[in-house]
Amino acid sequence: MNYIEEYKIPPDICNNLISYFKNNKEYKRRGHVSTGDLRPDIKKSTDVCFFNNSTDKRITQFFTALAKCVQSYSKKYNLFHHVQSDLGNNIHHYKPGEGFFKTHYERDSVENSTRELVYMVYLNTLTDRGGTIFPVQKKTIKPIKGKTVIWPAGFTHPHRGEVSPTQEKYIATGWFVIV
Repeated sequence: MNYIEEYKIPPDICNNLISYFKNNKEYKRRGHVSTGDLRPDIKKSTDVCFFNNSTDKRITQFFTALAKCVQSYSKKYNLFHHVQSDLGNNIHHYKPGEGFFKTHYERDSVENSTRELVYMVYLNTLTDRGGTIFPVQKKTIKPIKGKTVIWPAGFTHPHRGEVSPTQEKYIATGWFVIV
């Protein structure tokens, strides 16, 4: 059992998140690592932050679909505590050749110590790599539009992006914390 589960979110929700990304000017910035630093040797992207208390219909529809995925995950693994999405979530855009190059895990500092689970949604399909590699589990997730992946945030699940040299990639990511 590797605790990496795949679900599906409807394609129209993915399209809406890409639209949200493209039209957003307020929260758009160059991608940074968990320390808040710009480290293009580790991660190169453009990111848009979105919040779980947003009233934007595209975001509320996304969280409704995501809730069904995490409920299935919680039921399968008999999680003792309820979880909710963390306040900040991100849409990442990677141009060809960009990515999160360094193997990392999500609960990697005191600031991130409340992260229990991670989610990632592929917002578009890639055919020239572009997946996510979990070296410990010897698993590579294929980037298919709407595929939603949930896994534990801790050191047991290090991962990194698989860079596509020819295609752009859009993903939505965030975390679940215990409530």
